[in-house]
Amino acid sequence: MTSGEGVTTLVHQPTPTARADWDEWYGRRWRIASLALVLLLVAIGGTAFVAGEKQSTYGDLVGAVVDGDAQQVEIHGPRDGGPGTYVVRWRETINHYAEVRVVRGKDSQLAVDSPGIGGREYVDEAPADFLRGLAPWLSVDTTGNGDYVRWTLMGWSGPAALSWMLLAAGLAVFVLIVSGPPPWRSTRWAWFWMFALASPIGLVAYVVLAGPLAHLRPADPSRRRLTGGWAFLLATFVLSAFVGYDRTWQ
Repeated sequence: MTSGEGVTTLVHQPTPTARADWDEWYGRRWRIASLALVLLLVAIGGTAFVAGEKQSTYGDLVGAVVDGDAQQVEIHGPRDGGPGTYVVRWRETINHYAEVRVVRGKDSQLAVDSPGIGGREYVDEAPADFLRGLAPWLSVDTTGNGDYVRWTLMGWSGPAALSWMLLAAGLAVFVLIVSGPPPWRSTRWAWFWMFALASPIGLVAYVVLAGPLAHLRPADPSRRRLTGGWAFLLATFVLSAFVGYDRTWQ
């Protein structure tokens, strides 16, 4: 470039470089796919909170009624309150459900062998009658027999729509792991083991840390990547810890 005084000034123009494979997550196609996945996960979380149910015990319900934490109970089972299996539903912070079996006659000893509030599974009195006697103010809604037990997964139950949403999210993450851009922080095999063995924790970790959110990018994605063998051990540990915590919380 020449100025008005005849002095030539050279302006350095950086040579464009191709975007690294690690940064393919910033491409328009993958940003749209990742955004759709994130929105799906948000919808799953909202649906699970509103319509999902935590598997609990009949004793948990009795304790919630005594403490005043449960204001309304829905009971599915025989209309006449006779022997059979009942499903009781109630809400505290989240929705809960539990199964209880009413036994009479020669089977009534089962109820005697499991008395008390905690862990009651067999009773000799219809849940509706027992709960109304325990708390007259309690709203008890009874219905007849029906398809009152929905699908369950790791102690949780929900509507059919939620199961399809979970399936769609799982398939989407699997496709991204297999054919998406190179993941950050771990190899494809590592993320596969985390996803396959430690979901939902592994699934969420992949979305947040592997690149789909396009945030929290490591300075050098090619360094110190977790490999498949170590990820398998880590996923097994996470799964064991998660299952143990879930059983303790029930």
